[in-house]
Amino acid sequence: MDLERYYELRAILQQWRMRLAESIRKRTEATRHWLNRLRDIYDSKGVGEEFTLWLDRWCRQAAIQFILRVLFLRVLEDRDLLGVTRIRNTDGQKMWAQLTRNLSAASYVQWCCWDAALGYLCQQC
Repeated sequence: MDLERYYELRAILQQWRMRLAESIRKRTEATRHWLNRLRDIYDSKGVGEEFTLWLDRWCRQAAIQFILRVLFLRVLEDRDLLGVTRIRNTDGQKMWAQLTRNLSAASYVQWCCWDAALGYLCQQC
């Protein structure tokens, strides 16, 4: 990858991270259950910073983890290590949406990660 393409991709990923972290934060703050669970984690860790700063950092880390999982799955697909293509095209996503109308795109990525891990474990048996 040339340097110009690298910087372009890096800028796109940083924007994606910011939007995703903001979305995670809004959804967390809108749901009392998740906000209380995160408050419990915060209290149990004995963090020295205020909760709002900690929550910002937690949301950024969650966004980064999500992005890294998607990228890792794409690399596995590009190298034909999964046997099936789930992220490179939209067929799997469309089928997921039809079968599970109440689950999100994040649930689809999570399922893809579990499926890839299970496939790897089954190959080792």
